[in-house]
Amino acid sequence: MKPLPFSNNIIGKEFYKQFDSRLSDNGFKKYDSKVEGSKKTAIFLPALTGNSATAGLYDSFLNIMTKKSFDVYVPDTDLEPILDDINNTECDITLIAHSSSALTAISMSNIVDSIKTLVLIDPLDVNTKADKQGRTVDYDVDDINSLSKQKKEDKKVEVTNLDKLLVVNTKKSNDWSVMPFIFPVGMLALKPDRLVLDENVVQEVIKADDFGHFDILDDKWSNMIHNTLSRGCDDRDPAQLELFRAWVGNKINDVTT
Repeated sequence: MKPLPFSNNIIGKEFYKQFDSRLSDNGFKKYDSKVEGSKKTAIFLPALTGNSATAGLYDSFLNIMTKKSFDVYVPDTDLEPILDDINNTECDITLIAHSSSALTAISMSNIVDSIKTLVLIDPLDVNTKADKQGRTVDYDVDDINSLSKQKKEDKKVEVTNLDKLLVVNTKKSNDWSVMPFIFPVGMLALKPDRLVLDENVVQEVIKADDFGHFDILDDKWSNMIHNTLSRGCDDRDPAQLELFRAWVGNKINDVTT
């Protein structure tokens, strides 16, 4: 299988240079299920790099998933080592992506037949290098508004080859202020109406009103971002943040049952 475009998004490419030394030796990082008996298989794509280099930012969430009977894989630069390790073509895979990894996850789900469920957690529309195309200037342009509208309408994203799609959004991702500067991450959101789904795909969109874009991260990183860049839940009690991660895990478990 041709390597897929990890770390090509604009947000992630600089972080990738700093984190790539943390990649695993076997092509992926694995969080083993803590439940005996029947297990489920999930692949997780973190924000920023989209691979195992930043998996450690999500340890709490990923460990919760293992308690829901999931074996969770986080790839390095290709899915092939993971598919080889699973070694079961009949296995239905749940692909989970956070933030800027959404478009990469959609590309993967469109070409890997065993990915039956796609979960997008606060998906962002962040262009990749492959999306950038050369443009020409029409110096005889007459209606600039119609051109801008056409460009927005053309940015549809096809989602095929799935049984189920779950989109998890957070309301506080839209919070902003000038002083102190708080960036509304939600303005970059990949809206559900941009997705063109096969008629057989079952879609569910849910929202957490009191939580933010980075509250899915471990407490250390979530609190750091909450205090500097993007607002999360006002109640920063570790139990409250863990409750949010557990809720996301429960929703993923429900949609794959």
